[in-house]
Amino acid sequence: MTDPQNSPALPPQPGSGYETNPYQSNGFSQEPERGLSIASMVLGILSLFFGFTVVVPIVGLVLGAMALRREPGGRAFALAGVWINGGILLLGLVLVVILIVALSVGIFSIPAFIEMTSNVAVLNA
Repeated sequence: MTDPQNSPALPPQPGSGYETNPYQSNGFSQEPERGLSIASMVLGILSLFFGFTVVVPIVGLVLGAMALRREPGGRAFALAGVWINGGILLLGLVLVVILIVALSVGIFSIPAFIEMTSNVAVLNA
C-alpha cells in the first residue's frame, strides 16, 4: 500500500474549473447602471437651455430621485439632475410669484401706462 502523506500531488488538470485567475476578464464588463441618472441630468440641461417648462423638470426630478435609490453607481449624475431640475422649478415658481404680486399690486397703474391708455381712449372718441 502507498502512504498518502508521501505520495506526490497531482497537477491540476486543464479545464477542470479549479484553476481560476481572479484578474482574468470573461469579456463582459460590469458597468454600473446609470440610465435614470443620466436621463435626469439631460432633462435638466435641456429644460435649462430650451426654455422654462413645468413638465420636463418635474419628470427629471422624479427620475433623479428614483436613480438615487436604485443606481448607486450613478449618484453624481442623479444629484446633478436633482439640483438642476429642482433649481429650474424653484426659479419658475419665483417668477410666477413675482408676476402674481406685480399684477395684484397694480403694476399697470404706473402713470406712464395710464397716460398711454388715456391717449388711446381720446383718439377712439
